[in-house]
Amino acid sequence: VLNGNHGSTIALLLSGKPSLHIPLTLEQVIFARAVARMGAGFDVSTKPDKVASHLQAALAGQFTPGAEQFARKYADFNAEDQMRRMASRVRQLLQE
Repeated sequence: VLNGNHGSTIALLLSGKPSLHIPLTLEQVIFARAVARMGAGFDVSTKPDKVASHLQAALAGQFTPGAEQFARKYADFNAEDQMRRMASRVRQLLQE
């Protein structure tokens, strides 16, 4: 159960785990809805009266296939590699 924050959600998705979102800010709402569209979690801000039923659905594995699909798609993702490539690109742009 998260607020729809990016870091924790991505860590869960990369490990194939779904999440239930209770967003507090607009950015979290947008991100939580994207996760819900993937079938990897649910955004309860759209139906707050359904928190218990969606939590039960998550525990029963309803959102697991979507999360596992995300994990397979990004199985080769390496955060350290990504940061190095980004830093390299920034240095390159600053030198232009």
